[in-house]
Amino acid sequence: MDEPLPSIREGENLLPRPVFVPGTASQTVIDPAQRSVFFCIFNCLPPEPFNLPNMKRRQFLQIPLLAAALPAIAQGPGKPRAAKGIKVEAGKDRFQEERMIMGGQFDCKVSSRDTGGDLLIYDTLRHEKGGPALHLHHYQDEWFYVLEGEFIVKVGEDNLHLKAGDSALGPRKIPHAFAKISEGPARMLVLFQPAGSMEDFFLQVSKLSRTIIPDQEHVLKELYKSHGLEVVGPPLSF
Repeated sequence: MDEPLPSIREGENLLPRPVFVPGTASQTVIDPAQRSVFFCIFNCLPPEPFNLPNMKRRQFLQIPLLAAALPAIAQGPGKPRAAKGIKVEAGKDRFQEERMIMGGQFDCKVSSRDTGGDLLIYDTLRHEKGGPALHLHHYQDEWFYVLEGEFIVKVGEDNLHLKAGDSALGPRKIPHAFAKISEGPARMLVLFQPAGSMEDFFLQVSKLSRTIIPDQEHVLKELYKSHGLEVVGPPLSF
């Protein structure tokens, strides 16, 4: 029976604005029609205007179907993706670039530009012991896979000893760090999902390491912040 539903905050009129879409890590501007769906499902956004007497029950029952489309609404227009297979030779970078970061060589094997921002993978080669400060990513999960040598990886309160063939996951928003502890060269794959702006982050850090700039600590802190990272402690001791 197509009876009208009672009105909710009838006549309220607010401009579209950026919102955090549940299940995503970014802000999205949604139009008035989309806002009606958001308000009905998440009770977080009044529409513009929000007048439910004109909405029939049959239309209201279609909301779950509209909810399934929310991830696509949140992502907006699709980002460019690779349309063919891409080979990256051993010891080479995807774009033939050289990135030296914290004493390690970072070769991009899968670029965020090839995956629509969904995935980023580096093959890292390290000669010096140690690693980065304890930090967290607000929007990325980070995965480590050891190819050669030994590392310790701290994730939350867990200290993990990794050898060749071992891997560890650092979930987003959980503090983590790693350190090379073995003698000689060591290699580890580092993966970010989604990629976010991490590819640009490593590019900028590699540029900073080539020169001495004034107030470098402040610059690095702002660089971390602008790419969704937060330093929460010192490097690991071993």
